[in-house]
Amino acid sequence: MTGKPSATPSDGGTANIRVTPSPINFPAVIVGNDNTQILQISNTGTADLIVTNVTPKGAAFSVSGLNLPITITAGNVAKFTAKFEPATAGMDSGSLSVTSNATATPVVIPWSGQALAATIQLTVNPPSLPFGNITVQNSTSSGVKLTNSGDEDVVISSATVSGTGFSGPAESNLTLAPSQSVTVNVSFDPKSTGSFNGTLTIVSNAPNSPEKVGLSGTGVGQPSPPQPPTQPSVKLQWDPSSSTPVPVVGYFVYRGTVSGGPYSPLNGTADASTSYTDSTVASGLTYYYVVTSVDSNNVQSGFSTQVSVAIP
Repeated sequence: MTGKPSATPSDGGTANIRVTPSPINFPAVIVGNDNTQILQISNTGTADLIVTNVTPKGAAFSVSGLNLPITITAGNVAKFTAKFEPATAGMDSGSLSVTSNATATPVVIPWSGQALAATIQLTVNPPSLPFGNITVQNSTSSGVKLTNSGDEDVVISSATVSGTGFSGPAESNLTLAPSQSVTVNVSFDPKSTGSFNGTLTIVSNAPNSPEKVGLSGTGVGQPSPPQPPTQPSVKLQWDPSSSTPVPVVGYFVYRGTVSGGPYSPLNGTADASTSYTDSTVASGLTYYYVVTSVDSNNVQSGFSTQVSVAIP
């Protein structure tokens, strides 16, 4: 920045200059980014300070915010901006030269800054995805988080799922800014029993590409439906009656809950069978049974010998 003075020092005084900070140290920045600092020119003298030229040296450094020439009255300051904007990685250094009407001129302030190379890095979490046991014909899903942990954009060209029973969205041409994340969901839907393995493959412009996430899961059978409780029953059998001369045509079965009766009939009509299944018993009780026979004249015999059955 150059120009001609527009004012002269006041009579009987001296213009003194001080530039702060000095030296100027810029924080490290990533190539392609920049860092700025506010600088201050102070007139510490008693006469007007006229700044005519501010010259930055060093390709990565520049200044702005001064309209030269500029007059700074005694005791006042002028502020302007210095910028560090590196194009390549490494240490940069140079100086800032300020020319004025002060006794000591020019004032040369050294400055420096470090430029860091931009990194492209994709972090995948978790590195593997176990689904465990999943019932056949059911499905479950889980996510893999992709994070740009570098300084430059990460471009994901594809994220694909392979392996029997595994599926997921086919991501493509997805750009993540630094610190940005995206979750890719993977589903496991086994169609048969057994162990299955698959892979989520992420292709990007990161140096660790392709990233591969191992997938695993096991298909298990459908659980057996609960069985209804078994209804207890009592099966009775007896020898056929040898009553003569009138033949026997059937039998009645009687049941009681007290030994020796009373008894109640279980079949409403005589049955020719010599067996009977009682399916109306209850657990925890004891039942007492007797049988009678009926002949062709519809004459019923007396009770047979009683038998007892305890139901568990």
